[in-house]
Amino acid sequence: MSKIIVIILVKRHYTKKDTKQKQHMAYMESTYLLKKRVTPLDLAIINNPDLFTHSKVERSYNNGVQHAKEDLNLLDFFLTNLRPKYRTQITNSSEFHNVIKSLLDLSVVKWHKMSKEEMENYNAFAIQLLSYSLNVIVRTMPPEFLKPVKDASIPLNNLLKSIYNYSKNNNLKDLPSFKEIDFPITERD
Repeated sequence: MSKIIVIILVKRHYTKKDTKQKQHMAYMESTYLLKKRVTPLDLAIINNPDLFTHSKVERSYNNGVQHAKEDLNLLDFFLTNLRPKYRTQITNSSEFHNVIKSLLDLSVVKWHKMSKEEMENYNAFAIQLLSYSLNVIVRTMPPEFLKPVKDASIPLNNLLKSIYNYSKNNNLKDLPSFKEIDFPITERD
């Protein structure tokens, strides 16, 4: 005996909600999901280029840079859109702290010898991070501490801005504008 399986195709009627969901999913995929993978060869070349003298080192470095920038874009998406409980799981993770620590560790042992321009870039980056950190402190302090924190932060912010602008005007023309501390308005001065 043979069994006959009848497949009935049912045309599904998509609602506007289904269509909007699919459109939104397609947008998210095209915006945040990586289109290209970094290959094991790329990683190996980036990690130890001396072993791969006949390879296209620049292509691997550029693939790594592009992938890292896309990963940062995805991280920004998660930090912006996740609920606080889940966002905190990222920001409190050892992986996140390792990235921040590695980024700010300028020891020659860990990094290749840096050029003067790279050192200036890292200096400007650290100054901008300090400004961002002060902004977080100002915005998260209880109201009774706001005036003393604000009074103490303004001269430091001005110093950071001056150092940053000096680097931009004299050494690094392509630095983006300095982002100052945005003080919440809670009282009239």
